[in-house]
Amino acid sequence: MTQQRIVIGSIIAGLINSIINSTRYWFAMRENYPSIFLTQDSISSEIPTVFSKAVPLAVSLCFFVTSIAFLTTKMENKPAYFPGYFFKALKHCIYAFGLVTIFALLLQKFVGAIEVSHTLASIITGLVSGMVATLVDYETKKSLYSNN
Repeated sequence: MTQQRIVIGSIIAGLINSIINSTRYWFAMRENYPSIFLTQDSISSEIPTVFSKAVPLAVSLCFFVTSIAFLTTKMENKPAYFPGYFFKALKHCIYAFGLVTIFALLLQKFVGAIEVSHTLASIITGLVSGMVATLVDYETKKSLYSNN
Protein backbone atom coordinates (compact mmCIF):
# COMPACT_ATOMS: atom_id res chain seq x y z
CA MET A 1 0.00 0.00 0.00
CA THR A 2 1.33 3.42 -0.89
CA GLN A 3 1.94 6.22 1.56
CA GLN A 4 -0.74 8.33 -0.12
CA ARG A 5 -3.40 5.62 0.30
CA ILE A 6 -2.50 5.21 3.96
CA VAL A 7 -2.83 8.97 4.53
CA ILE A 8 -6.16 9.18 2.69
CA GLY A 9 -7.54 6.16 4.56
CA SER A 10 -6.44 7.62 7.89
CA ILE A 11 -8.05 10.98 7.14
CA ILE A 12 -11.30 9.25 6.22
CA ALA A 13 -11.19 7.24 9.46
CA GLY A 14 -10.57 10.45 11.39
CA LEU A 15 -13.48 12.25 9.73
CA ILE A 16 -15.85 9.37 10.43
CA ASN A 17 -14.77 9.24 14.08
CA SER A 18 -15.07 12.98 14.38
CA ILE A 19 -18.64 12.98 13.11
CA ILE A 20 -19.67 10.00 15.25
CA ASN A 21 -18.15 11.30 18.47
CA SER A 22 -19.29 14.90 18.15
CA THR A 23 -22.83 13.67 17.41
CA ARG A 24 -22.68 11.26 20.35
CA TYR A 25 -21.45 14.05 22.62
CA TRP A 26 -24.15 16.39 21.36
CA PHE A 27 -26.96 14.01 22.26
CA ALA A 28 -25.41 12.84 25.54
CA MET A 29 -24.87 16.31 27.02
CA ARG A 30 -27.40 18.60 25.35
CA GLU A 31 -30.18 18.55 27.96
CA ASN A 32 -28.10 18.92 31.12
CA TYR A 33 -25.42 21.33 29.90
CA PRO A 34 -26.41 24.20 27.58
CA SER A 35 -22.94 25.62 28.26
CA ILE A 36 -19.88 23.89 29.64
CA PHE A 37 -16.35 24.81 30.71
CA LEU A 38 -13.40 23.71 28.59
CA THR A 39 -11.33 23.03 31.73
CA GLN A 40 -11.60 23.73 35.44
CA ASP A 41 -8.95 24.60 37.99
CA SER A 42 -10.01 22.00 40.52
CA ILE A 43 -9.15 18.33 40.50
CA SER A 44 -12.04 17.47 42.82
CA SER A 45 -14.75 19.16 40.75
CA GLU A 46 -17.74 17.01 39.94
CA ILE A 47 -18.91 19.25 37.10
CA PRO A 48 -17.94 17.78 33.72
CA THR A 49 -15.80 19.79 31.35
CA VAL A 50 -15.08 19.36 27.67
CA PHE A 51 -11.62 17.96 28.32
CA SER A 52 -12.76 15.76 31.23
CA LYS A 53 -14.88 14.01 28.61
CA ALA A 54 -12.28 14.20 25.82
CA VAL A 55 -9.43 12.50 27.74
CA PRO A 56 -11.20 9.15 28.31
CA LEU A 57 -12.61 9.36 24.79
CA ALA A 58 -9.11 9.76 23.33
CA VAL A 59 -7.67 6.93 25.42
CA SER A 60 -10.41 4.43 24.57
CA LEU A 61 -10.44 5.48 20.94
CA CYS A 62 -6.71 4.79 20.66
CA PHE A 63 -7.11 1.20 21.71
CA PHE A 64 -10.13 0.63 19.46
CA VAL A 65 -8.65 2.30 16.39
CA THR A 66 -5.31 0.51 16.73
CA SER A 67 -7.06 -2.85 17.05
CA ILE A 68 -9.53 -2.18 14.22
CA ALA A 69 -6.80 -0.87 11.91
CA PHE A 70 -4.77 -4.01 12.59
CA LEU A 71 -7.67 -6.43 12.19
CA THR A 72 -9.07 -4.86 9.00
CA THR A 73 -5.74 -4.60 7.20
CA LYS A 74 -5.44 -7.45 4.71
CA MET A 75 -1.87 -8.40 3.88
CA GLU A 76 0.40 -11.38 3.57
CA ASN A 77 2.73 -12.23 6.47
CA LYS A 78 0.88 -9.94 8.86
CA PRO A 79 2.49 -10.11 12.33
CA ALA A 80 0.54 -11.46 15.28
CA TYR A 81 -1.64 -9.03 17.21
CA PHE A 82 -0.32 -10.15 20.57
CA PRO A 83 2.10 -9.05 21.94
CA GLY A 84 3.39 -6.50 19.41
CA TYR A 85 0.28 -4.63 18.33
CA PHE A 86 -1.49 -5.10 21.65
CA PHE A 87 1.36 -3.23 23.33
CA LYS A 88 1.36 -0.69 20.49
CA ALA A 89 -2.32 -0.04 21.30
CA LEU A 90 -1.43 0.49 24.96
CA LYS A 91 1.41 2.83 23.92
CA HIS A 92 -1.06 4.86 21.85
CA CYS A 93 -3.41 5.06 24.85
CA ILE A 94 -0.68 6.37 27.15
CA TYR A 95 0.47 8.86 24.53
CA ALA A 96 -3.09 10.15 23.95
CA PHE A 97 -3.73 10.45 27.68
CA GLY A 98 -0.58 12.49 28.16
CA LEU A 99 -1.05 14.68 25.12
CA VAL A 100 -4.69 15.61 25.72
CA THR A 101 -4.14 16.06 29.47
CA ILE A 102 -1.11 18.29 28.98
CA PHE A 103 -2.99 20.37 26.40
CA ALA A 104 -5.90 20.80 28.83
CA LEU A 105 -3.56 21.73 31.69
CA LEU A 106 -1.71 24.30 29.61
CA LEU A 107 -4.98 25.72 28.35
CA GLN A 108 -6.20 26.08 31.94
CA LYS A 109 -2.92 27.62 33.09
CA PHE A 110 -2.59 30.24 30.36
CA VAL A 111 -6.20 30.95 29.39
CA GLY A 112 -8.19 30.04 32.49
CA ALA A 113 -11.73 28.79 32.73
CA ILE A 114 -13.60 29.37 29.49
CA GLU A 115 -17.28 28.57 29.23
CA VAL A 116 -18.36 27.51 25.75
CA SER A 117 -21.66 26.67 24.16
CA HIS A 118 -22.80 23.10 23.84
CA THR A 119 -22.32 23.28 20.07
CA LEU A 120 -18.70 24.40 20.37
CA ALA A 121 -18.05 21.74 23.01
CA SER A 122 -19.37 19.09 20.60
CA ILE A 123 -17.14 20.43 17.81
CA ILE A 124 -14.05 20.41 20.07
CA THR A 125 -14.78 16.85 21.19
CA GLY A 126 -15.17 15.84 17.54
CA LEU A 127 -11.86 17.51 16.64
CA VAL A 128 -10.04 15.72 19.44
CA SER A 129 -11.48 12.35 18.44
CA GLY A 130 -10.81 13.00 14.76
CA MET A 131 -7.18 13.94 15.31
CA VAL A 132 -6.60 10.97 17.60
CA ALA A 133 -8.23 8.53 15.17
CA THR A 134 -6.31 9.92 12.19
CA LEU A 135 -2.93 9.78 13.90
CA VAL A 136 -3.44 6.34 15.44
CA ASP A 137 -4.80 4.81 12.23
CA TYR A 138 -1.88 6.26 10.25
CA GLU A 139 0.73 5.10 12.77
CA THR A 140 -0.72 1.58 12.94
CA LYS A 141 -0.96 1.08 9.17
CA LYS A 142 2.43 2.67 8.53
CA SER A 143 3.93 0.31 11.08
CA LEU A 144 2.20 -2.70 9.50
CA TYR A 145 3.37 -1.91 5.99
CA SER A 146 6.89 -0.95 6.99
CA ASN A 147 7.38 -4.42 8.49
CA ASN A 148 6.81 -6.05 5.08
